[in-house]
Amino acid sequence: MSFFDFNLVLPNFNIMTKTFEYAAMEWLWDTGNMTTYMPGNKTIKTPGVYPEVIVELNRLGQEGWEVCSCTSGGNWIFWTLKKEINPAQGNRA
Repeated sequence: MSFFDFNLVLPNFNIMTKTFEYAAMEWLWDTGNMTTYMPGNKTIKTPGVYPEVIVELNRLGQEGWEVCSCTSGGNWIFWTLKKEINPAQGNRA
């Protein structure tokens, strides 16, 4: 019996991959300035301290955005967010 006598079952590589769009949000806590950078060059500037940051992150979460990274330094925090795009329907999930 040789190798060619066996039925070889290959994994199905035709699986659906996910596609994402990305946004970013930054907050300067000493000045209370928050800026959200959305797809399509849309920028949202909002004054706020910690409670407003939580409100904005919750609003983004309700729209399907999730935080995928965060960094900080000095008086600044920067979040990267992603949202799945559903290519089968041609619109956002």
